[in-house]
Amino acid sequence: MITTTNTASETYTAHYPLQWLDVLVSSFLIPIRGDYPDITTEKLEETLNNISQEEEKLQLLIKGTVFSFHSKRKIELSVRRYHSQLINLLNHCQENGNTTPVSNIAYSRLLEETISCIERLIAFIEGRFYQYLDTDEPCPAPYLELTQKEVLKTLEALKDNHDLSQSEKPVTNLLIKQLNRFARVTRKICRITIRDILYRKELLLRLQAISWNEDNGESFSPMDEVLIYMNYNSKQYIRLLTLWITEKLEACETTEQRLDKLLFYYKAFNQLQRNPVHILNPKYHRLDTVLSTWFREEINYYEKKISLSSLPNTAKIKVKKTAVQVSEKVLCMLSVDQTALILRAADETRLLKAKSMNQVFRTVVPYLSTPNREELSYGSLRSKSYHPEEKDKQQAIAALQKMIQKIKDY
Repeated sequence: MITTTNTASETYTAHYPLQWLDVLVSSFLIPIRGDYPDITTEKLEETLNNISQEEEKLQLLIKGTVFSFHSKRKIELSVRRYHSQLINLLNHCQENGNTTPVSNIAYSRLLEETISCIERLIAFIEGRFYQYLDTDEPCPAPYLELTQKEVLKTLEALKDNHDLSQSEKPVTNLLIKQLNRFARVTRKICRITIRDILYRKELLLRLQAISWNEDNGESFSPMDEVLIYMNYNSKQYIRLLTLWITEKLEACETTEQRLDKLLFYYKAFNQLQRNPVHILNPKYHRLDTVLSTWFREEINYYEKKISLSSLPNTAKIKVKKTAVQVSEKVLCMLSVDQTALILRAADETRLLKAKSMNQVFRTVVPYLSTPNREELSYGSLRSKSYHPEEKDKQQAIAALQKMIQKIKDY
């Protein structure tokens, strides 16, 4: 049975850190001519204990190696070397497992624990040092097969635990269909990269953690939050998401209500968390980009529709707008974004009361100008009020505090 002393460990880690695992996999766990090693209970427990200790030492060694380098290139080479070597060992284990007899319980357990150890080490590297991996590298076939089995197993568990096998939700059905397709694809059909593997692993991990019963049908569901966070830029998913929002808008009675609902979803969408690293399809636009463009186009459409409907019939025929002269405008010393914030806050605190926020902006903005702009679009100001920058919020607060102090001095 394989054992290691402190001296031996120090000797081989200086040259080949994975030597102990390599010897275990390539020598001890490979049956010779169908003969499997005789493993007593004591030897089995001793080796299992050594595997656990070796895993801890390797994690510390990997972290120590990474943090000892000051060059990003050296860190990348080190992390990628560990990752590829561990995948190779995992491949050897898989090959050995294909010929393992069911009757040899001790051997099967030892092989299973070795595979689990290597998988945890791979997951450790992928989780802690993802940014240093070459994610565009083609995925080795055995590693792909192992991941595909994991995907299918997790999908079945999700279906059983949350009754997703016959879901009435199109997004759920689409996701299950696409994950099933990935779990059955072969490298002959398309090129599978390390990025593809890591993305599915992270996605499934997050899907397992969500609360499926929290979906109230009115805001983005927990699954949508995960898919938006993971930048799931599938064209089919984007189509389903925009269709779902459109159906919610059509349930409203008036155009003003539809615009309010649309702005509510736009605000909710902007407030959701994103992961800047992950992306389902690197060759397509980011989910943020596509949906933000869609929201802005829809908002612009409804604002123009409301603007036209509020004009007299004669004005509609002539398509002529009455412009406010510059001399009649009030010069506001704040920027467009800061002015938008104050108007929105005035509406939401009911300081200014109107039928809708849109009416507040439509009524007030034409009579305002800023040092940089004489003509302001009320639609543009309203849209800007929903995704302010921190510096604009601070400037708006400072202006209001200045007004408060002036009132106190009266």
